[in-house]
Amino acid sequence: MSTSYFVLWIPQIKKEKPHVIRVDLPKKKLQDIKHIQPLFVQGKISLETYDIILKYSIGNEIPDKKLIFNYIESDERGFVIYKLELDDQQDDFLCRTLRTEMPNAIYHYFKSFYHRHMFHDESEDSLLRPFFSLEPIKWNDSKIRNNVVERLIEDYETKFGGASDLYELFRNRIETSLESYRNIWRMQVLLQRLYQQVRDTLSERLYCEFLLRSFPKSTDSVRKSELKSTINNLEIMVFQMETSINKRFSLAGLEYSVNGFIVGVIGVIIGLGSMVFSLMDSQYQSRKSTKELNENKETLKENIRLEADSLRKNEQVIFKEVQLINDKVDTINHNIRKIQRTNKR
Repeated sequence: MSTSYFVLWIPQIKKEKPHVIRVDLPKKKLQDIKHIQPLFVQGKISLETYDIILKYSIGNEIPDKKLIFNYIESDERGFVIYKLELDDQQDDFLCRTLRTEMPNAIYHYFKSFYHRHMFHDESEDSLLRPFFSLEPIKWNDSKIRNNVVERLIEDYETKFGGASDLYELFRNRIETSLESYRNIWRMQVLLQRLYQQVRDTLSERLYCEFLLRSFPKSTDSVRKSELKSTINNLEIMVFQMETSINKRFSLAGLEYSVNGFIVGVIGVIIGLGSMVFSLMDSQYQSRKSTKELNENKETLKENIRLEADSLRKNEQVIFKEVQLINDKVDTINHNIRKIQRTNKR
């Protein structure tokens, strides 16, 4: 018989003991590597004891196996402690893993009993790692608590650093989009996706800041300062990404409009030329009366006047759009400089 202990953190932004929001979780397929058999899990938690029953099967196994995670304690900062007892016969892939750690996918699945993804996409906090121990966890011991929190802070540092890498990828892609408009809207989808990932990661700063406030001695001052600086830089990056997307694709839309306007002008000129040619040819062939010719000339003049009015109106609309975009760019640049001055202070 072996016993494993796990500390799960339920991300939150205010002090309160975790409470159950879902009793039954749907069956889910977990598979990180394609050539490894998938793991199918289905969980249920007791409202009275907080014990978790996990039914699972590996590949096409029938019937399902069962594990019971016994609740030990929790605190108002979102931490919940469980233990798992396994006998020697429980020796499949999942049980062998749980003797040394809790897989991130299982931890992420268990959090759904307690946690709603309010500030980020569901997949965003899946990289947080649970704390594992073969010895009973004394949560009153401040050293143990700080070790658990420090591990989570490391995970947030990694996540925020990864978001910075995504920002650099975004910058490279948006520079590429300047070269060709052939796939401009497909590029927009990619850039929006990168922007959303960085924004969702940044939203987790609320959880990270809660940990730093709740456990002030878990991290030294230099590390805290670097982490806060990283978060501030991410805030600027998210703002710049949103600005770049709006500016880039507003300009692209304007250029498409201008191109369409030019094509329209050419079409009008060709159309008018055709009208003149047809009129002259018709007069030459049919030798119509002078009265009919004058009537056709007046009709032609009226058509030319209407087309010219339409062209002037389109030109005024495009000029106004250019002015709006320039004003918006000036405002955005002013806000960026303002944020940068604030960060320097």
